[in-house]
Amino acid sequence: MGNIITTLTPVQKRSMMAAAALIIVLTVLAVVWVVKANYQAIPVDNVQQSAALIEKFEQNNLDYKYTSSGELLVNQEQLGKSQLLLEQAQGSNFLSHGLELFDKTDYGMTEHAQKVTFQRAMQGELERTLSSLSYINYARVHLTLADKKLFSSDSLPAKASVTLFAEPGYEMTRRNVTGVQSLVAAAIEGLNTEQVTVFSQHGKQLSSGSADSDEQALLVGSAAKEAQLIQKVEKLLALYMMPSQFAVSASVELSHKKMSSVEKSLLVGPSGEGVIIRKKTSNRGLTNNDEQSEPNSLQVNEELEYSVGSKTEQSTQLAGHVERVSIAVALTANVGEQQIAKLKTLLASATGLNKARGDTVAIEYFEPIILTNTPPAEVANSKSELVTQPHTKLQTSAVATNQWALNFTSFQMALLILMPASILLLGAVLIRRRRLPKKERQALLQEVSQWLEAQEASNAR
Repeated sequence: MGNIITTLTPVQKRSMMAAAALIIVLTVLAVVWVVKANYQAIPVDNVQQSAALIEKFEQNNLDYKYTSSGELLVNQEQLGKSQLLLEQAQGSNFLSHGLELFDKTDYGMTEHAQKVTFQRAMQGELERTLSSLSYINYARVHLTLADKKLFSSDSLPAKASVTLFAEPGYEMTRRNVTGVQSLVAAAIEGLNTEQVTVFSQHGKQLSSGSADSDEQALLVGSAAKEAQLIQKVEKLLALYMMPSQFAVSASVELSHKKMSSVEKSLLVGPSGEGVIIRKKTSNRGLTNNDEQSEPNSLQVNEELEYSVGSKTEQSTQLAGHVERVSIAVALTANVGEQQIAKLKTLLASATGLNKARGDTVAIEYFEPIILTNTPPAEVANSKSELVTQPHTKLQTSAVATNQWALNFTSFQMALLILMPASILLLGAVLIRRRRLPKKERQALLQEVSQWLEAQEASNAR
């Protein structure tokens, strides 16, 4: 090795030293790159949760960093354990106790203490049941049990408030909320589903009250009545026209008021008198002293006692009765005014319109409008193509990014192995490219000189 180094020229020696230094530097950088810890952010909702996680990381000796911007970073190699601690921290904030509160019965417990303990136990059991559902991460339940008193009119109904922490990315549907209300109401005695209020984790009310339910029922009833009227009108018009020559619309306004009325009246006979319940008749004779007058006469007194009865009628008019009906028909078939008048009479009779209530029916003729522009279907297709192409590009780029992330670790290892080997190979090639020995160089120079002299002699001749 020493002979090889001595035979190198200064340029080759400097090249070999530079190659060796480059190998050392690249090796150190590669080792630092591989050994250096990679940190990944942990999603936290608030500062309290970050503090709880830091406390658990300290207890379990996890490598973490907390930045000035409030971001919590953890070593990528310990990410799985940190996720478990995160779930544990989220669950530990709401510790639920169930019926095990009654395992150690205290016989000196007062009635009020027993009631409070039972309420806590039922809240905990409901929280556990709701948390076991696939779309709920955690749930909080607060109950107000019915206060039973001697008179039922003085008792207060049971109520419940439920807060649902749904799984990330899951959106609660109306059917899910109704199922939660039914589950809670079935578990508590005297609790109706209308008294169960459901909230989301962001404080948004998911359940609808009784007023909202009544409003929804009125909307559904109005839509059903409108559909029936439209079906009747279309059936009649189909006897005279093609379906493409008419369009029908109906509007039914339902009452949103609930009214109660009480009517009182007296019960009298046909002549306006009441019913005789007692009759008393008395006779008394009268004596006349005048000789010219009539003889003694008889005086009759009659006493009648009547009883007049009363009638009370109480009527309740529920919300949902029809207040007004409006029907509109647009025609593209050219019919005369006389035919339109007949159609109005026919439709009014078929649908049961009441003019005194304010019901109306309108039939109008419109000339068909012919459009020469691009059909809507082609415009929609072109728009869909324009929207689909960027979306496809985004999907392709997303897939490529995921594949690069998966192959990044293997690329690091291959680069770490091949880089020093390639540098060593380059250095060996440079070392092997040494100059010829001195004797061989002199012999070569002598041969070249002889060849040159022979060439000059041949040229001189």
